[in-house]
Amino acid sequence: MDVRLPTAGWFDHAIVRVRIAGKTYWLDGTRAGDRSLDTLVIPPWGWALPLGAAGEPLERLDPPPLTEATQEQSVVVDASKSATAPAPAQDSR
Repeated sequence: MDVRLPTAGWFDHAIVRVRIAGKTYWLDGTRAGDRSLDTLVIPPWGWALPLGAAGEPLERLDPPPLTEATQEQSVVVDASKSATAPAPAQDSR
């Protein structure tokens, strides 16, 4: 996005950048389930366009690697009939 011409359609979401005690947080009023600043993650959108009185350059959003899983999934496969026959599977999500 930083090497292309501006397109209003690419900026289709509003988030707020907040700096508290030297740490930057990106707040999204449409995201559900946020309970604490400590658990907020940087959105995976790649870029943000901060608004300021003097104008601001694009800001890259670089989410750090996750330190814990954000979802869990389990799949049960029944291959008891044969190693070569189709095996039914159930997603427990």
